[in-house]
Amino acid sequence: MRKKVLETIESAGKSCLDKLKPQGSDNIKIVKNYLSICMEGIKAVHDAGGAGLEVLALRTIVIDRLLVSLFDLAGKEYCLKYRKVDQKCTLVALGGYGRGELSPVSDIDIMFLYPWKVGSYVESVIERVLYILWDTGLDVGYSTRSISECVKISSEIVAKTSLVDSRYICGDKALYNDYLKTLKNQIFSNGADSFIKEKINEGEERRKKYGDSVYILEPDIKEGNGGLRDLHTALWAAKVKYKVADFKELKIKGIINDREYDEVLSAFDFMSRVRNDLHFIVNRKSDQLTFQLQEKIALNLGYKGEGEVLPVEQLMKDYYLAANTIKEYSEIFIERSLSQYSSKGVGAFLSQRELSDGFKLFRGEITIAHKNFFRKHPPAIMRLFEVSQIHGAEIHSFARDCLRAGLDLIDDDFRNSQEVNRSFMNILKSEWDVAGTMKVMHKLEVLNRYIPEFGEVNCLVQHDMYHIYTVDVHSLFAVAELRKLTRGVYEDKYPIRTMLMEELEKPEVLYLAAFLHDIGKGKGGKHEIIGAEISVNIARRIGFSEKDVRDIEFLVLNHLRLSHTAQRRDLNDPKLILDFAREMGSLERLKMLYLLTYADIKAIGPDVWNEWKSSLFLELYTKTAEVFEKGTFELEETKVKVDEIEKDVEGILGDEFPGKVVKDFMDSMPERYLLSTTPESIASHFRIALKHEDPLALDVKHKEKRGYSRIIITTIDAPGLFSKICGVLSANSINILGAQIYTRSSGEVIDIFQVRSAIDGAVTDSRRWDKVKSDLIDVIKGKVKVEKLVEKKSKPSILGGKYKPSIKPGVFIDNKISDTNTVIEIFAQDRIGLLYTISSTLLKEGLYIDVSKISTMGEQVTDVFYVKDIFGQKVFYEKKLHEVKEALLKAIEEG
Repeated sequence: MRKKVLETIESAGKSCLDKLKPQGSDNIKIVKNYLSICMEGIKAVHDAGGAGLEVLALRTIVIDRLLVSLFDLAGKEYCLKYRKVDQKCTLVALGGYGRGELSPVSDIDIMFLYPWKVGSYVESVIERVLYILWDTGLDVGYSTRSISECVKISSEIVAKTSLVDSRYICGDKALYNDYLKTLKNQIFSNGADSFIKEKINEGEERRKKYGDSVYILEPDIKEGNGGLRDLHTALWAAKVKYKVADFKELKIKGIINDREYDEVLSAFDFMSRVRNDLHFIVNRKSDQLTFQLQEKIALNLGYKGEGEVLPVEQLMKDYYLAANTIKEYSEIFIERSLSQYSSKGVGAFLSQRELSDGFKLFRGEITIAHKNFFRKHPPAIMRLFEVSQIHGAEIHSFARDCLRAGLDLIDDDFRNSQEVNRSFMNILKSEWDVAGTMKVMHKLEVLNRYIPEFGEVNCLVQHDMYHIYTVDVHSLFAVAELRKLTRGVYEDKYPIRTMLMEELEKPEVLYLAAFLHDIGKGKGGKHEIIGAEISVNIARRIGFSEKDVRDIEFLVLNHLRLSHTAQRRDLNDPKLILDFAREMGSLERLKMLYLLTYADIKAIGPDVWNEWKSSLFLELYTKTAEVFEKGTFELEETKVKVDEIEKDVEGILGDEFPGKVVKDFMDSMPERYLLSTTPESIASHFRIALKHEDPLALDVKHKEKRGYSRIIITTIDAPGLFSKICGVLSANSINILGAQIYTRSSGEVIDIFQVRSAIDGAVTDSRRWDKVKSDLIDVIKGKVKVEKLVEKKSKPSILGGKYKPSIKPGVFIDNKISDTNTVIEIFAQDRIGLLYTISSTLLKEGLYIDVSKISTMGEQVTDVFYVKDIFGQKVFYEKKLHEVKEALLKAIEEG
């Protein structure tokens, strides 16, 4: 295919460019035709699966051929007017064009080089070449410089960098050779280290702008961390240090080995192919892999998907693997360019301190004596990390290089070695940096080979707005969050979690469970079930006791259980708490699961964890822990408990209100309310109920530390009241986190909501609550239709058009979760007015809501409703349940 396209380019050059005439009226048309023919051929190479670097090279050839023709044409036109050329001029390629790496719509950087000043010939050539290029629509960046001017501008890092990639195109070759000599003798003869350090600083500034992680959801393939610019920086460093043209010459000189060369070139080619496809799709200069483009590129590049893994997730896994390779090798090559690199080791000529097992401490870093150190004793690979952890010292570059060269030593014998597993167990048990050591092991590919099951989730991505990090990185972050608790980082903010972490008998069990909790992802089916089976084999192989193995299996299997229960179930249901306690089996397992849940969600991303979730998790943990402390798994006698609560409430309110008034209020409230509400809260609700005006009373209390506000609304019950309240809150940009609905026998309701602003946090602006109350009164009195309020708020914003991966709605109905209610779980894409849509649909279906719980994960919302029919009973008829499900799905999809 490449040969065919080269023939096409040559043919197009002859049929088109050779027809260019001085002052020809068809010159622009001829050039456009040439570019069209050539780009069609290049696109065919790309579509047929051609290598990314091949496409870059082909477009470079196309532009070279064009510029040579235009340069010659300009010379001919000048000679026709002045009869002779009286000045030298050379056309030089710079930047990506100079490296021969032109993506389909990359800009073309050129420099017109002249001896000492711009004469009529140079001026004529510049003008003629540029005018034709611009008229064809090519994005051209140009400069005109003499050799002395190149020396002057080299003091500025950007200009100096552009000179590094110089390449001769056409013109006076002797002038170009003089230019190269000047570059060598005056610009790059000294100060290579200072240039490299400036590029490192430049890279740090770039990462501040584009993100300091490889795992950005919508990465910039050129400027992002692990992007092509990192590779360019490494090559620039090598060019000025070793006077090489490319990575191949670095290999020839022995600065990099065959394996490093092959891996970095493979990553480079992959990135180039993805970028080429991106350019073909958008047909403009763009390097950001947005969600929408990721989906298109995945299909274009032939990804098919497998099981539950989407094509786009396969693409992004390969992207992150390539980005990691580029990031890692770029750092290595730059480090070698800054040091006196030697492949013979440091032991022969540098002073050092001897450590145990043949390791050495050199300049504060752990190293080895010779390059065959690991080959002679493979278990030393794991021991290297243990020694590094013990001494709190980084691993020297020489030891890292030798380790990479010996990765093939990590085989089944290595994994089953007692010496190796003892070292890894010591790393997990250490009081030092467990997460940091595991992170380095992962970076150097040891962790993925030692636990090959974990290697299968390496760079595994989930295509949504919720999971910011790949599965492997998220798992390591979860371990890091647990270590922060151990080190007391959150002692002031999360004292209970810190205390529980200190109380654990074997924190290493929790560390391994956190590391393995998502290991079942990407394999189809429920990942927690698959992961639990995998974790058993891993834990046994490492050498954990059978009890510890079962604890690890339990934690991996149930790592979603506490989160789902806390966010989707009625925590005021005593039977639910008892069942959950039985499921835990022991207080120690409950502690570990509570801490694992915290670490798991905290490690997902900075915006996922919030104090509302924190309060729910703590509430479930505390209530379940009380069951273990009491030592009984039986429900308390309901009447006895209710009588005790009534006495406590009467004791609180006895001095303020007549006993009969208090008792009448208590008798009018449903038993569920009395059993699920503290006496102090009941007394508070009683006071609010007494303030009931026409048509309602609204009480607001802010839980600012927990990031939400609690509101209580008392009014006369009416059909659709809950739906109307949801609509009004939504129209005022207030999100509902949870709701408890209680109807008194007198016909009055006490509805309790936990809410926060759409931006996040408690809603503390009193004017917003005045507006909410005003809207509620208007809606209840029938002055305003709630549909109009919601419709007005739901109109699309010009700022809200950013593409997001779609989430398929789902409705699940269960009659076993609660003894008194049918439970409906709804999964859907979040949007303004969703809760109103759902609640109004439930009303139309004749269902009444007792409890509502809302959980938002990125763009997905999970709404859970505890409902009854008009007779106050569960809904048992299958036909009716099917109708409810279909009505909800239709309402969500139409919305």
